[in-house]
Amino acid sequence: MEHARLSASAAHRWMACPGSVRIVECMPDSTSAAAEDGTRAHAIAAEWLQTGTRPDGEIPEGVEAYVNYVRALGGQLTVEMNLTSALVRLHPDLGGYSDAAVYCVETATLHSIDYKHGSGVMVDAVDNPQLLIYAVGALLTARVPVRAVHATIVQPNCFHPDGPIRTAVYDVIQLLDFIADLTERAYIITNVFETPLVPGAKQCRFCPAAAICPALREQSHALIKHQFTDVLSYDRELLAKALQSIPLLKLWISQVDSFAYAEAERGNPPPGYKLVDKRATRRWKNEGDAILWLQGLGYEKDKIGTWTLESPAQIEKIIDKVQRPALKARIDKASSGRTLVPDDDPRPVAQGLTADSFTVFEQPVEAQS
Repeated sequence: MEHARLSASAAHRWMACPGSVRIVECMPDSTSAAAEDGTRAHAIAAEWLQTGTRPDGEIPEGVEAYVNYVRALGGQLTVEMNLTSALVRLHPDLGGYSDAAVYCVETATLHSIDYKHGSGVMVDAVDNPQLLIYAVGALLTARVPVRAVHATIVQPNCFHPDGPIRTAVYDVIQLLDFIADLTERAYIITNVFETPLVPGAKQCRFCPAAAICPALREQSHALIKHQFTDVLSYDRELLAKALQSIPLLKLWISQVDSFAYAEAERGNPPPGYKLVDKRATRRWKNEGDAILWLQGLGYEKDKIGTWTLESPAQIEKIIDKVQRPALKARIDKASSGRTLVPDDDPRPVAQGLTADSFTVFEQPVEAQS
């Protein structure tokens, strides 16, 4: 739902790297399976909180923990609070939505809650710019007497040493100080022509333009140039700096790989590359039928897996040879997806794609620097 140029959800990026705003605007829209899963989980959670009734169908892991936490706060609940109308009073490009806001009248406490469905990246609550913008937006939107704002992250699917629910508490004076910093950053981004690109692991991790960012590329190339082979003359300080830069280098490599694959899926593979189907693997046509068949042959449950059926390859090792034809009849061979490979790979272009449909997409990288 967030379409603001300076959206709260991307604050970790544009507040640390002002130049990223302009370069990201040159990127095509994209999504991912993880993002789609998160969107679905948020929609289910919002429906549950709004109706007070558990939605039909499968509930994604973690959603119930979030809903239970919000409901246990009591107070006046607003789901998917639109903060944009309040935030634009600070700067016209600011905007965002808070997953949930709860106001407790007795204590004059405003809770701003953000649900994180992902499991791959731990998110801290303290000094989190996204949460701070949500807290400011909720404070300005609610227009009620407030002693403190509790900015909370609920992240049940990712381990964090402080637990799945983490809260930072701010008084109004602290939020006013943050507003001054926020408006200054927003003004610089929108009024200074040459805003700097500032590479860093946190801001680059989910940046749509990381793969084509000239600053990140230059920093990565500078690191690659250094050689640490001479134990007698190497620079110890430079070695420490290189070690600190390794996560950013790995991130750049990963982003380049993901970007190239996404472009190939859009019909714009890099010159000399093509999309092919991954090598086919064997899988069961019907796991329930396979289990009943194996049990009928006298195999005990623990030999074929207590919770999940073993793979066809593993079953093939323990089954009598005379049963191989029956095993084969219960197996399919299918590719698990596509992969980007050099043109000299012997595999044909993935089904549904033709070489004629590919066009080279030239990204104006240098123009963005």
